[in-house]
Amino acid sequence: LAVVGLVAQFSYNVYFIKQRNSAGVYTDHSTPETVMAYEMNRLVRDYDLIVTQTYYGLPTVAFLAPEAMARAKMWSGNDPLDLTTSGSRGIAILVDSKLAAAFDQLRRSFPNATFRQFVSPMGGSTELLYEALLSPGDLHDAQGIEARLYPGDIVTGTPSAHVALTEAKADWSANAAPLPAPFAAELFGALNVIRDGTYRFAVRGPAGAQLFIDEFPVTGEPVMLARGSHALRLRLPSAAGAFELQWQPPGGAMGAIPPSALLKPPATATGLLAAYFRNTDWQGTPAFTQIEPEINFYYHILPLPRPYSIEWKGKLYAPVAGAYILSTDSRDDSVVTIDDAVAVNNPNSEVVNATVTLSKGWHDIRIRFVDKTGYTHIYLSWTPPGGTRQIIPARYLAPPMGAYPDGDTLAALPDPAPIVSVVSQPPGHAETAYAGPVAIAAPSFQ
Repeated sequence: LAVVGLVAQFSYNVYFIKQRNSAGVYTDHSTPETVMAYEMNRLVRDYDLIVTQTYYGLPTVAFLAPEAMARAKMWSGNDPLDLTTSGSRGIAILVDSKLAAAFDQLRRSFPNATFRQFVSPMGGSTELLYEALLSPGDLHDAQGIEARLYPGDIVTGTPSAHVALTEAKADWSANAAPLPAPFAAELFGALNVIRDGTYRFAVRGPAGAQLFIDEFPVTGEPVMLARGSHALRLRLPSAAGAFELQWQPPGGAMGAIPPSALLKPPATATGLLAAYFRNTDWQGTPAFTQIEPEINFYYHILPLPRPYSIEWKGKLYAPVAGAYILSTDSRDDSVVTIDDAVAVNNPNSEVVNATVTLSKGWHDIRIRFVDKTGYTHIYLSWTPPGGTRQIIPARYLAPPMGAYPDGDTLAALPDPAPIVSVVSQPPGHAETAYAGPVAIAAPSFQ
């Protein structure tokens, strides 16, 4: 009886105390999938659904939300999003907790949207799910391009007016002109490219127009663009009339740039240019290229079959001069090069730190990574002088560009939009509501 009593006490403590109150156990028993399914059922009436690939079509989600799953689109989390909507419905994006970098990019691009995070009620650092709710108004406010207008025919000084355009075109003839003629205009925004390849651009309308993509001048010649956000600038010395910026995407015809491919400032090109190779030595033609805001990846869904390699290139901005601690946490091998000198060599999954002295300003950076085993990841962090360790923010990384922003411009870039609520869900109570702004019934987990 004593032995039975000890075994019973031990079992009760393990299974009904430790495991019942463990965030890890709570997460492992299909909880993220269940929360996602309930959210899909709640949102499908008013939103077009986009679900990251990790949970798309899983049995738990398909069983609990069959109709919503049938209407949802799949997203890998690493690819640029095509956020085309009918205009009457919003877009709800449900993001796997391992894709924090993708979620942060949504928070930068759509600052007026609603962002929520689901966590275990048992505490711990494990997030279950991220949620982005983009209303038609949120999309309208973020998508498009901004025009800055100047009297005369020279773009200089302080603009006399700012005009928000939903498309890269306008008709500023005499009756519709925002300023008395003559006036000049400069248009700013980001071009959201969802397919890498060769693009052509043309400006219909005024003479003397100058187009810049990532601050490289663009004429009638084709340009190679990676997937992701590119800085766009169009200068019109004579804007009193009708104009339109058109493009010819790979395999398409010359035509209007859709509003979903344009983002208003402060959206711009940040991050590094990534090239993905179907080998382990970064050789040959890349399988694809894209701009990635942060180096903060856990490869649960593989971008290519293993083994493969990735090379990131661009610039790193040091906001102050001094000693920076660069850190990589990677599995498998990774190497970070700063100004053509190896800064961090990491052959395993342990965190490797290195101190690098940097002058204030831009520095060449290259990261090489090989994925050949499993549970692979790479995180690139820094500890600035007098600061704390963090993933290097996107604002301090830039892809190859014709000209780079100064420190004041980088400092003025906004932080990602805040997460408005952190939602926890107590288990075992079928009538318990989410602890968030929207109350819905929660399932019982036993």
